[in-house]
Amino acid sequence: MTEQNSDIIFDLARSGDPGKIQEFLDDLDGDRLGSSEQTSLEYGLIAGAPKTIELLIARLRQMPAKKSGLRCAYYLGEIAYQQKYEQDPRILPELVAAFHRLKMVLPDELDVILAALSECGRFRAIPEAQAAAEEWLQMIKEQPSLSDTGLRYALAIYLVNNGWTKTIAFGKKLGQRSEDAQTLEDVEYFLERHRPKGWEPIQA
Repeated sequence: MTEQNSDIIFDLARSGDPGKIQEFLDDLDGDRLGSSEQTSLEYGLIAGAPKTIELLIARLRQMPAKKSGLRCAYYLGEIAYQQKYEQDPRILPELVAAFHRLKMVLPDELDVILAALSECGRFRAIPEAQAAAEEWLQMIKEQPSLSDTGLRYALAIYLVNNGWTKTIAFGKKLGQRSEDAQTLEDVEYFLERHRPKGWEPIQA
């Protein structure tokens, strides 16, 4: 892959050209893009917002369990983060919908959706994602093999929506109810890492 080709992919992705973007996403599913090509595609699609947003949403709706669909969820989360307080109103509800579409068919990949949702919550509360976060936190109690990364993102969503006091109470309860030692350890680590300055260390 030459630097010139990487630049071409970036420019075409940023342009919002529907045909080319669909072609690139198909190549992503077919493992026909190298790492530098994937990086150029990512940067171009994110830089091309808002032109690219509807195309990313369409792919996420159509193929939520495919590599390209999951990557589109990631791209949308990054776009939401970069938009800060003026996030495109289409992004959050589509990510929530993707969570519910994916949970029955590919629960092990839900951490990708939760990560994107948590990016939407970097600058404001996202009550629209509360039910999804709580549902995933219930799932991990029953399926401890689910990603501990997803646990971190789900708790981050809970925190931005409910504040520290409620989150510490919820986290303690979640850890106590879990039969998995790793889940308990991960919950305690999250709470300690996000402890506000001036608060005493977390006590089990």
